[in-house]
Amino acid sequence: MKEEEYIERNYRIKLSCDSKYLKIESISPNYQLGHMQMRVIDGKLEIRDLWINNNQVNFRGKGFGSILVKHAFDHAKKRNINVVFGYTQVNDVRVHNFYRKLGFTVYIDKKRSVAWFISFFNSQLDPPLDLDYLAKLCRLSNEFSIENFL
Repeated sequence: MKEEEYIERNYRIKLSCDSKYLKIESISPNYQLGHMQMRVIDGKLEIRDLWINNNQVNFRGKGFGSILVKHAFDHAKKRNINVVFGYTQVNDVRVHNFYRKLGFTVYIDKKRSVAWFISFFNSQLDPPLDLDYLAKLCRLSNEFSIENFL
């Protein structure tokens, strides 16, 4: 699989050729700092998984998650995608604040017990925000099943 690399200071970001997976790693020593998975669905970019390593050394809170999200924004803009979104646990306030800091709006969806984070570039979803539409895109229902994660 061919990868694009973005190298800055002592880290690099690898973007897989299918543009669904970003990995950030330190160059020296070679160590995975984190990753992010994303997908384009119905003209929108969904952030499906953002993980920053905190196993042996805690890399959280050092800007690596923000770097990955910035690259997701760049990826969306290059493809004329106007909406970047995703969802997380409804009670994870730390994650909600992270996305707010990056310019996302966070919506609490009591119907599905999740929190949506959404960023618009040049367009808006028709107010009021259609969370049922986003849930359908993500195959997210009121009841979780293995289907939601495939």
